[in-house]
Amino acid sequence: MPIQVFCTISFSADEEAAPPEQQEEEDEEEEGEEDIPAASIAEFADGCTLHGLNHVVPEEGCKLANCGTRRVLWTIAFLFSVFMFLFQIADRILYYLEYHHITMLDEQDMNLMVFPAVTFCNLNSFRKSRVTYTDLVFAGTMLGYQDGMDPGFQLAPDTSAPGQPFSLREFFDRTSHDLDGMLLECSYRGAECEPGFFTTVS
Repeated sequence: MPIQVFCTISFSADEEAAPPEQQEEEDEEEEGEEDIPAASIAEFADGCTLHGLNHVVPEEGCKLANCGTRRVLWTIAFLFSVFMFLFQIADRILYYLEYHHITMLDEQDMNLMVFPAVTFCNLNSFRKSRVTYTDLVFAGTMLGYQDGMDPGFQLAPDTSAPGQPFSLREFFDRTSHDLDGMLLECSYRGAECEPGFFTTVS
């Protein structure tokens, strides 16, 4: 890692070298001058990006003799802007701490209401107790069954007539779950509702 060393050498051609005591006094004066801030308030205001501050603080200090109307107006505008800025911050913080919430409720009274449409979807599409051997022959691939595979459950008796074409709709209607076995309790507008209130959608 490179190290940079800076050396400052002063040459004086006209003046003679000062005695050691005088040199120490000059060094102490230079150290005292280094403790004094290099920039004044006026210089800080002049280089500050806060809008209007350089118009408020004069370069030579604000005295009653040289504080004109323009500087007074700038001071009022600057203080008012700072006040409004702090007021907005405090107001938003207090508003946030109140934790406001809005609840919208739309209620309509009707004498006659249509029974709502409710959809029941059972992930178990088929009941094993309703599957027959004919179903395995025609819909075995859909059920995950292959030829020669043991179904692993008791097949239902085949009620289809010999030579009758296989109907996928009839298969779904016969093996799917009935609402009678899924509906445990139902009430609508204070009255009990039954599976007959619902219509099968296919």
